[in-house]
Amino acid sequence: MPDPTPPADPLLSKLKWLVGLRLLLASALLGSAVVLDWHERLPFPTEPLYALLGLTFGLSLLYALGIRLQHRLALQGRLQLALDLGLVTLLVHFTGGIDSVLPFMYIFVILAAANQFGPRGTVAVGLLGGALYGGLLLAEWTRIIGPAEFAGASLRSAGYAAYQVLIHALAFLVVAMLGSHLAARLHQARLELERRGLDLRNLQSLHEAIVANISSGILTLDLAGCVVSFNQAAERITGYDFATLRDRPWQDTPLAGCAALAEFFGRPDAPLPHAVSEMWLRRRDDRRIPVGIAVSPLRDAEARVVGLVAIFQDLTERRRVEEQLRQADRLAALGRLAIAIAHEVRNPITAIK
Repeated sequence: MPDPTPPADPLLSKLKWLVGLRLLLASALLGSAVVLDWHERLPFPTEPLYALLGLTFGLSLLYALGIRLQHRLALQGRLQLALDLGLVTLLVHFTGGIDSVLPFMYIFVILAAANQFGPRGTVAVGLLGGALYGGLLLAEWTRIIGPAEFAGASLRSAGYAAYQVLIHALAFLVVAMLGSHLAARLHQARLELERRGLDLRNLQSLHEAIVANISSGILTLDLAGCVVSFNQAAERITGYDFATLRDRPWQDTPLAGCAALAEFFGRPDAPLPHAVSEMWLRRRDDRRIPVGIAVSPLRDAEARVVGLVAIFQDLTERRRVEEQLRQADRLAALGRLAIAIAHEVRNPITAIK
C-alpha cells in the first residue's frame, strides 16, 4: 500500500534553516550591542541598530508564518534573500559605512543563496551584494545619503573607497563561487547517499525475503548464546515462534541437544565450529524428528566473530524416501534371487525331461 504522506519539499527545510540562522545572528548582534553599550559607548548610534534588529525579528516571524502556509516557497526564498541584502546594507550604513566592520554579513546571505540556488543564482546574489555595498559607499561619498554619525570618522580618499569596494566585491564573488561549488558537491553527495540508502534498503528487503522464504530453518545466536533471529522455516520445523525464543539462551531452544553448540559455548577457547551433523529434535508438540544441522560462525564486515548461525532441515521426508529406497532394493534383491532360483531349478528339470 503506497504511503499517503507526500514527500517533504527540500526547499521547506532549507527555508526553516535560513530563518533559524537569521534569528541566531540577529540575537548574537543584539546581545553583543547591549553588552557593549552597557560598558562603553559604541562608536555609532545604537537606535538604528536596535530598530534594524527589531525589524529582522519581525520579518523572521512573518517568514515563519509564510513557511507554515507552504505557498510558493521558491518566491519566499528569493524574497527573504533580497530583504536580507537590504538589511545588511542598512546595517553597514548605520555602523559606519566605509568604516563599518560588518560587511562580512553579506557572506552569510551568499552562503544561504548557495544552499538554495544553483551556481548562477549564487553568483548573482554575490554580485548584487557587491553592487549594494559599492552603491552605498558611492551614495555616501557623493552625499546622496548622509553618512551615519561615526566617532572618529574621517573623510576617506576616493582611492581608498574604490579599494574597499573592489576588495569586498571580489571577496563576495569568490565566496559565491566556492559556496555554489560546495553546495553542488553536497547535493551530489546527498543524492549518492540517498541512492546508496535505497540500495541498502532493497538489499535488506531481499535478504529478509530470502531468509523468510528459505526452506531451511535458521537460528542466529550472539556470543552470549542468546537467540537473535529465528526464521519462519525454523518456526515451522520446531513448532516454536520467534517471540517465545527471543533473547532466550540456546539451552532453551529446540537445538539444545546440538553437540557443536554445546562444545562452543561450554569451552570458550574451543575452535570455531564448522560442523555438519544430524540429531533428533523435539518439537513443541513433543514429537521427535530427525534434523540435519550445520553450525558456523557469524562474522561482521571486519571479519570479527559476532555470533553463531545454525542452519537445519527436517529430514523426516528424506528418511522416509531412503526407507522406501531400501525396501525397493530389498524387493529387487528378492526378485533377482527368485529369478536365479528359478533358473537353477529349471535346468535340472529340463535335463530330466
